[in-house]
Amino acid sequence: RTIVYDIDLPAQSARPVTMHLGSEYELSKNFMVRGGIDQSIDPTTASQTSWNPSFGISLGTAGFRVDYAYHAYYNDPSLATSYVSFSYQGAPSLALEGEVR
Repeated sequence: RTIVYDIDLPAQSARPVTMHLGSEYELSKNFMVRGGIDQSIDPTTASQTSWNPSFGISLGTAGFRVDYAYHAYYNDPSLATSYVSFSYQGAPSLALEGEVR
């Protein structure tokens, strides 16, 4: 179980601080679920923020992994975004394992 929280501090004093909170839970060795909330700045005012939900799942086996994430935007539902990624994690090299030949 992982819980993550972060804050974006603005470079310009007029922009508001935004926050992000998320959690990931491993249901089994091959299946994980994620959920969170993300704060974004309303582009029409540049000073108001809104909270947006996000969720995702990961499926993996034999070093292969597929991740899916969904992020909605309450101020504009037409901007809801889905992300899919594919990855492979092979065995580490002998140098990474600390073995020297």
